[in-house]
Amino acid sequence: DVDDDVGGDVSCCDCSPLGDGAGGSRTAATCAVGLWSGEVVTLTMPGLVLISRTELSDESPVGVGGALPVREDESPTQSSVPRAVLFVSLHESHYLLVGLGDGGLVTFALSDATSGKLDFKESTRMTLGTKPITLRAFVSKATNHVFAASDRPTVIYGNNAKLAYSNVNVGATRLACAFNAVGFPDSLALVTDAGLTIGGVDAIQKLHVRCVSLGEQPRRIAHQVTTQTFVVLTQKEARTGRDAHFVKLLDARTFEVLDSFALGADENDGAVVSLSFGPDGQGGGSNNGSKKSQSQGHYYVVGTAFTVPEEVEPSRGRLLVFRVANHKLVLVSEKAVKGAVYALSALDGKVLAGINSKVQLFKWVMGGGEGDWGGISGSIGGTQGTRGTARLPAPAELAGSLIGECSHHGHIVALYVAVKDNLIVVGDLMKSVSLLRYSSEESSITEIARDFNPNWMTSVAVLDRDAFLGAENSFNLFTLRRNGGGDEHATSDEDASRLDVVGEFHSGEFINRFRAGSLVAKTRESSAGGVTRGTSDASSQTAVRNTTLFGTVNGVIGVIAQLTKHDFAFALAVEAAMNKVVGGIGGMSHAAWRSFHNEHQTRPCSSFVDGDLVERFLDLKEAKAGEVAREMKMTVRDVTRAVEALQRATH
Repeated sequence: DVDDDVGGDVSCCDCSPLGDGAGGSRTAATCAVGLWSGEVVTLTMPGLVLISRTELSDESPVGVGGALPVREDESPTQSSVPRAVLFVSLHESHYLLVGLGDGGLVTFALSDATSGKLDFKESTRMTLGTKPITLRAFVSKATNHVFAASDRPTVIYGNNAKLAYSNVNVGATRLACAFNAVGFPDSLALVTDAGLTIGGVDAIQKLHVRCVSLGEQPRRIAHQVTTQTFVVLTQKEARTGRDAHFVKLLDARTFEVLDSFALGADENDGAVVSLSFGPDGQGGGSNNGSKKSQSQGHYYVVGTAFTVPEEVEPSRGRLLVFRVANHKLVLVSEKAVKGAVYALSALDGKVLAGINSKVQLFKWVMGGGEGDWGGISGSIGGTQGTRGTARLPAPAELAGSLIGECSHHGHIVALYVAVKDNLIVVGDLMKSVSLLRYSSEESSITEIARDFNPNWMTSVAVLDRDAFLGAENSFNLFTLRRNGGGDEHATSDEDASRLDVVGEFHSGEFINRFRAGSLVAKTRESSAGGVTRGTSDASSQTAVRNTTLFGTVNGVIGVIAQLTKHDFAFALAVEAAMNKVVGGIGGMSHAAWRSFHNEHQTRPCSSFVDGDLVERFLDLKEAKAGEVAREMKMTVRDVTRAVEALQRATH
């Protein structure tokens, strides 16, 4: 009686034979059984003799085997119930994978392919999703892989004698299995809430890229959640005459072009933002009511500039306010401005614009007024050459206009703006970064601090209320902090007016956009304890507080992650050890390459660590990895698990 042998109610079991690819063994030597009591039992085949019994909890081991600790914030009854077990061979190594009911995954390395003995020193625990996990092995390109089905499906594969994980570009998946037919070779069958999906497996990669041809040069993009659309500002090159510029509306799911609005002659696009104006025109858009009413309260604002050969800098531009109705762009209002609109951002339910040498805030006033077109496109905007019908008049309850509320002058060219609460960070063409503060009570924008270094900015971002990130045209990154943690802590007015440089790094790329976000789904791993401390499970946890994405003119997408002091010290130690053990290509000095350098000065890299170099540790041969680990006075296993945890949490 198998139930008597395992000593509990069975939640899952597996007796898959071990071996790589199609040439693997056809006879199973061991069987794994998961119990509702939170245990995993391994048995011999076919005699079902007990090999080991393991509790997936923080309690002491039961019988033969061991216990795997869990984090203190997890309930063993919820986090340790195995819902799927799988024996699998990946990259000449043998594993027992255990999928848990809370979306966690436990991996055990096997001592060999036949004994079934679990190596508890090589056990790891990580979070893939939040729903129960099911595991299915499949073969792709003659190599074993594992599909972990959950609300965040993941493919697990072997890489350089280690386990690697790749997100799958499908939605929540309940079950998966290999499917091989004449019409669908090397495919997978996936069961979702919507039905059955059969698809092929592309080359395993960390980031899935899909190209959508527009036939024009995309220059700016904004996303609107309520309408599930994108607005893309595009430029169409002309064989004769001047280029044409368009505002394109795309479906966010299919990327089909739904509508197109042509800008006027000599009018270039400059910026676009999606935002919500308040019902009273004073900001703080409503989140109540039906989906239709919510979408009607959201707008796209497009900033433009009229360029003529006689002007060094454009002297006039426009702010165009669109809403989406019936998959069409409706021009609700237009506001003429004195200069080019280089940047747009939402601030307190209003729109903040960088216009030539000033930063100006506009509020939305309902009921028409100065600059209001009533939603009908005219000769300046025009509909000639657009896709779809002429614009419809906006309903009376949505008609309104933009009115200037306050502004701040004193910039050379305000190219970039970023907002955090009532703080405004401005990236200037030549005058680096300035920090402004908006007062709604006084309807004013005042400067409270600035960086006095002569940096030519290419992008800015806000990390928190006291820390800011900038990129400049010599391919450098730098971080700034308000002196003393804010003007209320500064020792003098002079200190309070200065932004201190606290970090510098040479990226080697022309960065032209920062965006708060992540390339991976955030799980409990990304907010747990540090990678360098605690129990044996700590190495699968990270303390990544925030991540910022950046894009470059070469098409590179990168991630900047904020770490705790402990984790930063660990990553810095790996970087130092790698520099000592592994020489640079062509004898180049890594420290010299990453030093902040422009036409005025060169300074060593500070408060940054090179994540690419740290991750190279995972690709080292065993001998070199051992040298690096000895430099750090750690084991190769501990360094590997900590670096893998950082890698999973950031991209």
